[in-house]
Amino acid sequence: MGNKRLNSACIECLTKKHLTAYPGDAKEEDRLLYMQKMLGVISGAKEDMSAPELVEEINKIKEELFGRGDDYSEIKKHFNALMLKEEPSLSAEIENAENPFKKALSFAMAANYIDFGAMYKVDEETLKESFYNKKEEYFPEEETLYLDLKKAKHLLYITDNCGEIVADKIFIKEIIKEFPHLSVKAMVRGREVLNDATIEDAADAGLDLIVPVIPNGTGVPGTSIKKLSPDAKEAFDEADVIISKGQGNFETLMYSEKNIYYIFMCKCSMFAKRFNVAPLSGMLLNDLRMGK
Repeated sequence: MGNKRLNSACIECLTKKHLTAYPGDAKEEDRLLYMQKMLGVISGAKEDMSAPELVEEINKIKEELFGRGDDYSEIKKHFNALMLKEEPSLSAEIENAENPFKKALSFAMAANYIDFGAMYKVDEETLKESFYNKKEEYFPEEETLYLDLKKAKHLLYITDNCGEIVADKIFIKEIIKEFPHLSVKAMVRGREVLNDATIEDAADAGLDLIVPVIPNGTGVPGTSIKKLSPDAKEAFDEADVIISKGQGNFETLMYSEKNIYYIFMCKCSMFAKRFNVAPLSGMLLNDLRMGK
């Protein structure tokens, strides 16, 4: 048995979100079949499976029975545009900061709030407040990340959501400025899922103009190592340091025993309880040192 990733809180959340997530005009027999198959995915899950991996399986059932699910394309465009509008101000804040690396990291962390998987609503004022009016926090792993990047040859930056990917681009630009010797690649989702960023969204945000961008080959709202495409797996394996954004990537990658730095906000009660922090607290953890 591998490391335990699944828990009762995740199963409860998945059931609430997906059990009746079918079209209102769906036939009774299709509703019943969907529920049976969806519950079968959850009941048959092994403890080392993560919630995002189960979401991909559930989405396949929805698509098979009802066609493509919710369309997030307008939401993704909106938040990319919103963050591109903020980019000059955020970049100026970084340039004028006492510690530009820390400031850029804090913006990348705050932008993880833009998540339509874990959040029922993304409030734009709350988002802006987290950029400009929030007191900077200290994370012990900041210094280790900086030192690791200084020594590393290859960085893989695994993105999460649209909008957020603009803040990731800003952080990556600061990383390249601080560590010009470093070879940097970014990874996005391999297919549409929620408001997660794909190769097209990365281009919309201008990330592909900064670094090579690789799709991971899957529709998991996270990063499942065993499902990575050959190119994505090669980039993953060659990286000395990996920066992983968001809860979904944390859930799928934790206990990988790689030098992965997880950057995310705690957007559900299970995560807040797990780390004994307030909801929407930022986290910076390293896979090799975070414990189990």
